[in-house]
Amino acid sequence: MSAWDALQATDAALLPALVAQQIWLRVGWAVVLAWLALVAVQRVWPAARQEARKANAVVALAILWACAPGTLSLAYWLGLAFQAPSVVTVLLCLGALVRRRLAFSRQTPPGAQAGMMDRTSLALSVLAVALGWVLLLDSFALLPVSLYAWGFGPAAVGGVALPALLVVAVWPPRGGRAIWHAALVTMALLLLITLRLPTGNVWDAVLDPCAWLVLQVGLALHLWRRYKKRS
Repeated sequence: MSAWDALQATDAALLPALVAQQIWLRVGWAVVLAWLALVAVQRVWPAARQEARKANAVVALAILWACAPGTLSLAYWLGLAFQAPSVVTVLLCLGALVRRRLAFSRQTPPGAQAGMMDRTSLALSVLAVALGWVLLLDSFALLPVSLYAWGFGPAAVGGVALPALLVVAVWPPRGGRAIWHAALVTMALLLLITLRLPTGNVWDAVLDPCAWLVLQVGLALHLWRRYKKRS
């Protein structure tokens, strides 16, 4: 077998340990649910210092529910429906959770931090959305090759890293949020290489259906704000 064939091989995929997979399932969904809980708190109770304890209680309840043992865990049922969230999704929710928590403590109204996407984040989002559509076509067997199965091969890591590096080289990140978005792919690939999380497939590490839908909504809102700004 040549070196190129070895890089493309998918018959000996390295999968994560079962314990690590179960831990990631609960920790990943705990972060996502904590972010969703904090968003709900901000909508129900406008940012005020006297409501901080309620926000902390709701977030803690969401985390405990996700980390509960067995079928008592909400993460267990979410895993049956959606599997484990991608590394990029968990890191995005973690960053958004920290920003929203700081904004809540500073009495910043929800949505006050929203703005136009920078070029780095915009380009990475477009790549992720395009990848999602290609994987969707692959799920219906409309491609000549099985792209998802190729994600188990070592060469797939370079297939994700090279476009991301090209985006960063063409549009170097300047703001803090742009640097964070550019670092997400790197951290996801590092977790994939070291622990094979969440499934051993590179596509599951950088994208999942929920994140793909959210990215499409974000791109649509960006185009709408840009149109309104020009108008």
